[in-house]
Amino acid sequence: MKKILAIALLIACSCFLLIRETSAEEFTPAAGPDVNAPQPASAPTPQAAGLDIAVISRSTITELTAGENLRYYRSLDDWLMRSIVTDLEDRGLRVDFAETEDSLKKKEYRHLLAYKVEDVEFGFKNPFGRHANVRVSYVFQKPDGRVLASGEYREHSNKSWKKCAISISRKVSTDVANVLSGNHPAKAGNAGTPDKTVEERLKELDSLKAKGLVTKDEYRSKREEILKDL
Repeated sequence: MKKILAIALLIACSCFLLIRETSAEEFTPAAGPDVNAPQPASAPTPQAAGLDIAVISRSTITELTAGENLRYYRSLDDWLMRSIVTDLEDRGLRVDFAETEDSLKKKEYRHLLAYKVEDVEFGFKNPFGRHANVRVSYVFQKPDGRVLASGEYREHSNKSWKKCAISISRKVSTDVANVLSGNHPAKAGNAGTPDKTVEERLKELDSLKAKGLVTKDEYRSKREEILKDL
């Protein structure tokens, strides 16, 4: 009987020690991070790059027409803006549009493209759409007002004014791309080329101002620059 009790006591002690060791392993806290170890450097915050081109409309829609056609003019101006931006983006340029002159001042850009819807004529409707004649002028310049190119295009469509807007936007985008690549567009002309006299450059600048394609500050700055060549 004593032997049986001794064996039972021995077994109980062994089980107790085994349970204690297992519990100690399960509840041992994991080692925390080494606070003295060198930490990886945080990645630098990317800086917002400036735009290659900012596009703005200087169309005076309310002066062009009134009444029921007003919404067509505004739609045309908006469509032209989006088409120009899309065409330039397709050429790999970083482009954005400015809705107002104040919003333009808040943007960082290397070039400014300003356009103006000069005239729109809506003709009669036909089974395929509506006749339209659209005339648009533009100026492509540096932020300091230095004019790189300017031009005017007129398009006619028997179907839709949208076709006119798309055609003009492609031509303007091509002119801009040619200027940036060093090939000045033949039709647009370059206000800064040396083969033009001071008088010719001043007349062209006055024409741009009369069309509303340059602001008063841009006009003043460019005029002073031209007069320095006298």
